[in-house]
Amino acid sequence: MRRIAVIGSGQAGLLAAHGLLQAGYDVELYSDRSAQSWLEEARPTGTAVRFARSLAYERALGLDHWHSAAPSMEGLKVTVCSHPAKPVLSLNARFPVSPLAIDVRLQSARWMSDFEKAGGRLIIEKVSASRVGEVSRNNDLTVVATGKDGAALFARDAARSPRTEPFRQLAMVNCEGPSMRFADVPFSIAKFNVLEGLGESYWTPYFHKDGKPIWNLVFEAKPGKSLDRFQGAGSGHDVLRIAKDVIRDMMPWDHAWIENATLADDNSWLVGAITPVVRDPVGKTASGRPIVPLGDAYMGFDPLGAQGANMGNRLAETLVAAIVARKDGAFDPDWIRTTYDAFYARWGAPAMRWTELLLSPMGPATRYFFLAQRGADGGTVGGTPRQRLADAFADNFDDPAELVDTLSDFGRTRRWVSDVMGTGADWTVAKGLFAVGSRQLRNALSA
Repeated sequence: MRRIAVIGSGQAGLLAAHGLLQAGYDVELYSDRSAQSWLEEARPTGTAVRFARSLAYERALGLDHWHSAAPSMEGLKVTVCSHPAKPVLSLNARFPVSPLAIDVRLQSARWMSDFEKAGGRLIIEKVSASRVGEVSRNNDLTVVATGKDGAALFARDAARSPRTEPFRQLAMVNCEGPSMRFADVPFSIAKFNVLEGLGESYWTPYFHKDGKPIWNLVFEAKPGKSLDRFQGAGSGHDVLRIAKDVIRDMMPWDHAWIENATLADDNSWLVGAITPVVRDPVGKTASGRPIVPLGDAYMGFDPLGAQGANMGNRLAETLVAAIVARKDGAFDPDWIRTTYDAFYARWGAPAMRWTELLLSPMGPATRYFFLAQRGADGGTVGGTPRQRLADAFADNFDDPAELVDTLSDFGRTRRWVSDVMGTGADWTVAKGLFAVGSRQLRNALSA
């Protein structure tokens, strides 16, 4: 029986460990914290919202313990704002399958317990870079799924990582108290506010580690702009207080909704920044034994595109299948590169492009799309041509390859919209432009 080590007890590492164990491998899992420590001492590692394809893999492994209890997201509401704060365009889209965001602290604690009960070996130890080499000597393959510490073992892929600094300054806080529904939308939503020239916010229904539905709030500020207020925050209470001030000043239509929110728990917050990166999957250790990255150790995303957790699931599934298909073959550099290059071409590259598209000022293609779908109310999934356009935007978070190249090119967007709406698409867009006002639209979308 081939021996495989997984280092890291976050979402991607645990999925890979379970997948390999169920495939018949001898698996040992290293975690720098116990299940109890995950629950009582850890901060959430992010929102970790997952879409249909990612959730399907968790369900296939029998790890869907909270999917019926977690708050649903039937749709997505995007509000594009000019400044001073004024909504200009909106999108009300429906997901074909509700995404879910489950507290990684709860998830890791339970999945670690499940792993031990299924016969896996769980080792509580913080594994240093030098220790990775020792672990790899005793295993046929070592999977490194510790994003921050493990990343040092894998060189930055400069050709696939053009950014050398973050797009945004980030802040996240989990809060309870606000209604799980918004009065102006007749279905449960994730809410996305775009303040062009300043940054973005997105708010996600979230299942807390204590078993309660709450909200996960994320703010993405362009450095040095007026939304960039969170960097001095030293506690979750600080982040929530600043968040309320930001919403009052820049998104006043949502201030009554958030005004009485309280912090979900003292560890429920993060402040920082992420530089998007892709790393060489062939790791370097003194032992010379093969190691490969997983999750954030391979690809680091700005969270706006909601791709980090989804690509972690996708890569875990891909890697497990490739290991099984390899049978007794060597896990050599050629096999590693072939496996990861195929994954990057199919999943990683579109996810990176999608995230960058959302972080960039709207170009002509995206403006045309938003005007074409204007008026979709989310009443039914795909109920009208406008609704089909809006729903396709929401569904693209599940598989960015479906739409990212279209929305990056005006001609392709126009042809797609015409295919969905018919010959009157240009007239629909022209009417929307007249209703919104071309100057106001340009100010809102081109900052």
